[in-house]
Amino acid sequence: MVIRTLNDIYLDLRNKLIKENRLQADLEAREVCVCGTGIERDQFDKSRSIFMSEESAEKINALFSRLISGEPLPYIIGEWDFFSLTFKTPRGVLIPRPDTESLVEAALKATKRKTPLRVLDLCCGTGCVGIAYATQMPSVKVVLADISSDALKAAKENILMHNLSGTVYPLHLDITEGYRPEFGKFDLILANPPYIPTDEISQLDQSVRDFEPHLALDGGPDGLSFYRILSEKWKDALNPGGILLVECGMNQSEQVKAIMKQASYKMLRVYKDLTGVERVVSGRTKN
Repeated sequence: MVIRTLNDIYLDLRNKLIKENRLQADLEAREVCVCGTGIERDQFDKSRSIFMSEESAEKINALFSRLISGEPLPYIIGEWDFFSLTFKTPRGVLIPRPDTESLVEAALKATKRKTPLRVLDLCCGTGCVGIAYATQMPSVKVVLADISSDALKAAKENILMHNLSGTVYPLHLDITEGYRPEFGKFDLILANPPYIPTDEISQLDQSVRDFEPHLALDGGPDGLSFYRILSEKWKDALNPGGILLVECGMNQSEQVKAIMKQASYKMLRVYKDLTGVERVVSGRTKN
């Protein structure tokens, strides 16, 4: 048996990923090695000269095989970063993406002068949006809602991980059924709903199509079904002057604005993400 250092294994994995034209070869190789050994991320560089046991090497190789087969890295390591925070990201839950950080930023800009607030994060997934917002707004109360039991389980774990048990609360909810008075009123509704047109699901990248939950992706025939539901069935959940903020897909912002305008939302506004894509649409109810 050849005894190898962590650095030997890391460089081997990185080179294989480079040959596969993986754009994040260095990151993926590091994360697989960190997960396979249990070494803390900030100790990786200091640990590269350590000789690996056969057991650790086999574990790293098993994780790498999953990566090469197309499984997304966040599912392999079980967590992912969003808005400079780390979130548990198990299989069966949508992976947090940088694009969605624009939704948090837009929410902070829209509500920075108003506290305390009561906020509803619909289609919450891991809870990353509502939790990230709550970390920046100390007096806020946030409800994380989703129909998926896998998503709510992950959201509960993330609430605990970020010490927000008294601030953020999970709720099992089907948004298609609409608002019910027992939920109470909210000042802000956030949502990153499914927005991929049904016929386009099969054309998505393999790592998304074959591994991420279609429940969190499929937005109906035109990708806009959930925006109609949010605008029409959840307007009564907002206090006077309350804000609806939604993420949307590329080239959907004008259609989403039209849907919200039809539902009598005022002060419609579009926010761009870091790449310049119109990513978030907001509207307010009447005061």
